[in-house]
Amino acid sequence: MMKIGIIGGGSIGLLYAFYLNKQHEVTLYVRSDEQKDIISLEGIFLNTKENRRNERIHVEYIHNWKGQDEITFVAVKEYHLDTLLATLSIHTKTLFIFLQNGMGHLEKLERLKNQQVYIGTVEHGALKVNKNEVNHTGLGVTKLAPLTENAEPIQLSNVMANSEDFPFMLYQNYEDIMLKKLVANAVINPLTAILKIRNGLLIEDPSYFKVFKILFTEVTAALLIKDSQEIEAYVISICRKTAHNQSSMFKDIVEGRKTEVDAIVGYCLTQANKNQESVPLLTSCYFMIKGMEKKGEKD
Repeated sequence: MMKIGIIGGGSIGLLYAFYLNKQHEVTLYVRSDEQKDIISLEGIFLNTKENRRNERIHVEYIHNWKGQDEITFVAVKEYHLDTLLATLSIHTKTLFIFLQNGMGHLEKLERLKNQQVYIGTVEHGALKVNKNEVNHTGLGVTKLAPLTENAEPIQLSNVMANSEDFPFMLYQNYEDIMLKKLVANAVINPLTAILKIRNGLLIEDPSYFKVFKILFTEVTAALLIKDSQEIEAYVISICRKTAHNQSSMFKDIVEGRKTEVDAIVGYCLTQANKNQESVPLLTSCYFMIKGMEKKGEKD
């Protein structure tokens, strides 16, 4: 049993807190009084196709995080990291695992270069129902790779050994696991949000699939990915596995929240500019999402 902290009470934070609490001593760190109170009172509910389960979880405010946990999962959106990193930069022996979409946050994590830092990609389907309830819509895997030179995998071995129903996989190169996920996010998220469609329609509808192919070509060119067949198959498989789901960017737009378009599409545009690649559709998608964000704020 290990002491594990999970920062962030969104869909991913709730999902990881529920599963990891079965074998470990988990503390979930949240922002709001309302979420802290209801989790303290009722715990976390997790729904799958098979059943509905409940797990009692210790919960604290994010500002009470002191680095006492052996492993700390950071499951907030990328745009929340700027304010959070001041808290995380204290000297601590905790091993950090960052679970953000995109790759825009990697530069920000330079502030933790003397700490043990791992990057993770989440391939589970998760949908937050309310403050203490999450739907596990698709079983996947968490892929981990070290970001800092002093990151030791020893602390991870206990988590990985006791997670048959919530698997982890360890890699040596973080770019190997992040590029595929970045391409998937950069193609699926903006298109589904702009078109207001579920993920599966991108590959089921011939017209939408043509747009999918054009955007995929631009994204891989921006990232200088030459052999893209395997990645294209991966992105299509994500659409298939999550066919009935709304993407996270689509849900953010619908619910009037800020999206992660800067961390995902914005990062790809920065790389396209560096590599002198023309990406007109990707550029258009970026500005359409930014406009939709502003409309959501006004509404």
